[in-house]
Amino acid sequence: MAQARKTPLPPEAAGGTPPPAAGEVDELLLLVAEASRRVDEAQARAAQAEDLAGDYLATAQRMKADLENSRRRWERDRAGAAAAAGERVLGSLLPVLDDLERALEGIGDGAPAPVRDGLAAVARNFREALVREGLAEIEADGLPFDPHVHEALTAIAVPGAVEGAVVQVVRRGYRLGELVLRPAQVIVAAAPEAV
Repeated sequence: MAQARKTPLPPEAAGGTPPPAAGEVDELLLLVAEASRRVDEAQARAAQAEDLAGDYLATAQRMKADLENSRRRWERDRAGAAAAAGERVLGSLLPVLDDLERALEGIGDGAPAPVRDGLAAVARNFREALVREGLAEIEADGLPFDPHVHEALTAIAVPGAVEGAVVQVVRRGYRLGELVLRPAQVIVAAAPEAV
């Protein structure tokens, strides 16, 4: 039995669109190639822009960190300079305070009351001003000798005193915060046989 040949139906009859003509296919291929090339270019530009944005962000973050470090360094240097200036000024004023206190001790009760009271007021105000700036007296009398804050001038045997204890303050010592501006000059109790 011979098979019947099937003849294909034209696309219009099958309900589809007719195939494009050869020239149209070439034109469509060119359009697709151009679109593909433009997509590739756009993707390359987007990747390049992303790289640049990353570089700019990294640069901005580095600059921000550098600025913060500079600010901290400036603050630390400023604080250090202020502390050094305070140390220098307060250190130079300590002899003036010593002189005022010696003058008060020296005038005694023989001086007229207005002079004695006036000198006492000046010394008190001067000391209070120094304390407001951070000056603190180093405690010494009766305490164990501490070479970090005391300067021993001599050691003497003192009945009833604990060996190594400060028995007399010759010159007061001062500190500015944790910094010792001037150690206290002291006399220390020694063991009786050491003298």
